[in-house]
Amino acid sequence: MGNIFIKNKKQRKGQEEIVGFVSIVLIVSFIFLIFLGISLRKGPEFKKESKDVSMFLESAMEYTTDCADGYEPNYMSLRRAIKGCYEGKKCAGSYEGREACNIANETLKEMIDLSWRIGGERAIKGYIFNSEYGLNSSSGEKDSEKILIIESGNCSSGNIAGAENFFSAYPGKISYSLSLCF
Repeated sequence: MGNIFIKNKKQRKGQEEIVGFVSIVLIVSFIFLIFLGISLRKGPEFKKESKDVSMFLESAMEYTTDCADGYEPNYMSLRRAIKGCYEGKKCAGSYEGREACNIANETLKEMIDLSWRIGGERAIKGYIFNSEYGLNSSSGEKDSEKILIIESGNCSSGNIAGAENFFSAYPGKISYSLSLCF
């Protein structure tokens, strides 16, 4: 009878070890699923901040366009042309009557195309430039109005690097961003 008692004790000890092992596996699996859910919730897009794009945008905003504000030689910077686009301004001087939006669009597209080599066989497959006017309401919701969107190439891969910045346009601000798609 003593042998039967020892056998049952060994079986119970083995069962307890298996239950402990299965419990540990379940806990680790549960933690893994939580981390997987959090990472998938962020979306498929991989976006990282690019210092090169940030410096390009800062320089581009200071570039002088061919659009004069009121009289020549009071030419608008690209920043002022985008703000003028939002305000519905027209150019004076040699570009009399042309909208600031058209000049800002043409100037920015040319600058991006000359600065970044874009194409299907290149590392950068496409880009998206976006600017919008935002006014923060008292309820905390952000009201925004699109000003200028320039897209070129293919941005379907979701692998994106870019930068975003803003400037004041009382009573709100105009934010602008450039995303390069790889």
